[in-house]
Parts: sequence; C-alpha cells; structure tokens
Amino acid sequence: MSLALRLPLLASVLLGCGLWVVGCEVYEISRQGGQTTVRHVNAEPDFEKTPEGALVKEAQEKDDARSWWRLGDFYERRRRWRDAIAAYERMQERIQAEEKKTGKTYVGGLYLLAKCHAVLRDWRPAVAYLQAILAKQPKTLQAAYATPTFREAHYLLGAIYFEHRMYEDARSHLIAYQELSGGDPEHRADPMLIKIEEAIGPPPATTSAPAAAPKQGSSSARPTSSSEAGGKVPPSETSPTEAKGAQGGAAPRATNEPSRAEGSD
Repeated sequence: MSLALRLPLLASVLLGCGLWVVGCEVYEISRQGGQTTVRHVNAEPDFEKTPEGALVKEAQEKDDARSWWRLGDFYERRRRWRDAIAAYERMQERIQAEEKKTGKTYVGGLYLLAKCHAVLRDWRPAVAYLQAILAKQPKTLQAAYATPTFREAHYLLGAIYFEHRMYEDARSHLIAYQELSGGDPEHRADPMLIKIEEAIGPPPATTSAPAAAPKQGSSSARPTSSSEAGGKVPPSETSPTEAKGAQGGAAPRATNEPSRAEGSD
C-alpha cells in the first residue's frame, strides 16, 4: 500500500476514535448534546504553571542562592543529576559573591556539587569540590565539629578513595570523619575501615586525621581539576575496573537543607 493510500486510512481510523489530525498535531473531538468541543491532545501545558517551570522562573527572576538551590533540589530529588549540577553551579556563583561581600566562609554548596558528581561517578570534579571544602576546614577540632559539612566531606572523599583502592588516603579521611562525628555512632565508616585493615594492615600508632586539606589557590565556582586543591585524584573518572567494591555505606549523605544551599553552615 502506498503512502498516499495509507494516510487517508490512518485519518479515517483516528476520526473513528474521535481524533482529528492536522499536520503533525492531534486534536480530540467530543460531541455532547449537539455541542462539539475540540481539545489539543499533544500540546504541552503552560511550562511556567508546572512545578519545575515555577522554580525555573523564580530562579531566573530572583537569581539568588536560595532560588537556585530550590531548583537544584527539585532536580536532585528526581535524579536529574546534570540539571541539578547546572542549578547548583549557579547557586555556588551566588554564594561566592556573598562570600566576597561578607567575608564569611560557606561550604554547603560545594558539598551538593560534590555529591551529584559522585553519584554520576565523575570523580575528578567530585574530589575537587570536596578538597575545596576541606581547604576551608578550621584547624581546631571543636571549630570543625560545629559544621557538619566538613565531616561529610571527609566521609565522601574517603569513600571515593576506598572505591579506587587508595586505602591509605581513604583511611585518613574516614578516621577524620569519625573524629568529627563524635566516634561515628552510626558506624558508617566501620565497614570500609575493616576492609582497609584486611587489605593493608592496621594503621600506624601515630596515625591521626588530617586537620584540613592544603589550601587552594583558586576560588572559581567550578574547580577544573583536583590538583588545584593540592590533593590526590583517583586514577580514573569512570573506570569500572578500578572502581570496584563500593559498599552500601559509601553513599553520600543527603544534605539538602536550604541553609546549606544558601551557604550558612
């Protein structure tokens, strides 16, 4: 059957189902009580009236850290990681502008970016953001303890190094996490530390947690490489052969509180 013959046949079938084809558009025909109504079937709803559209409009109009956080959080909860990263990058730009104005230090936005990249197994940007956080960690344990983001950064960085069998580096950050979490009451780090000890033996008696990563020279919203943070990088960004043995406890902890997105620690 030729295309010229198939199209009228298709049109008659659709009309029999109450559908009317005009070009590539499809309309639904409804007749009740002698009244005929036509509804555009495949038309998109008004985007600005959707939850996503409302958040996009708010972020574009207000252009502040909280609005971009709200949009990023919307995407993250739906596992739209790339969209979340794009929104969080805009949020981080606004946070950095606020840092310059106030002289205060904020790290919550960096963690959200690191977490999303880690889920996507984009190791280099994840490590770079985590090291940017630890570059801002206070030297005293008491001061660092007051900001949960520092302990979560140590945990996630330790988990990434553990996946890549960089066990010494993983252990130092997991021990730092335990110190900053008051002894790891949830035992999140224990499974990885046990496997590390089985692989390379117990830690030296003098092993202590790093107070902070080396200071960064860059203040860009998106670190281009973790070498800028002065730390080590996993040997491969996405290699499945090198990223073996991920533990259930190695998932990043969700820290989607608005206060962190605004940068208040």
